Amino acid sequence: MLTVNSSNGEIINSKDVNIHDYIFDTLLFIRDEKKIHLSLKPENPYVEKRYSVDFIDVIGYEMTCCDFWGRSPYIFDFEYVEEQEQTIIPKLFDTKEATDFPYCFLKNKNDYIETVITFTSGDHLRIACESILLLI
Repeated sequence: MLTVNSSNGEIINSKDVNIHDYIFDTLLFIRDEKKIHLSLKPENPYVEKRYSVDFIDVIGYEMTCCDFWGRSPYIFDFEYVEEQEQTIIPKLFDTKEATDFPYCFLKNKNDYIETVITFTSGDHLRIACESILLLI
């Protein structure tokens, strides 16, 4: 198991975390736990190795499902989003700072990471969270 957070987020862009051509099987959002669970399976049906990705303390996510490049369940890329390219984290912290939300649990914006999974369909799944648990 590999844990990814703000101190080592760049590892997502390395060969150590390669989910290219895996099939996106299941997305489960557990609201009470603020957790997103992804289940991925290999392209080769004879390989039983599955990939599990858990996004912990999720603060936001966005997904497109338009099949821009044609219908496909395959993952093209999994990327760590640099601070200057982030969209979810700055939007949430701008909202928090502009309004007084006494129950908002957001901490320091540097404690969160943002990632994007691009599918071979041209769609994207963008998730902002505190950490990621990868089970290979």
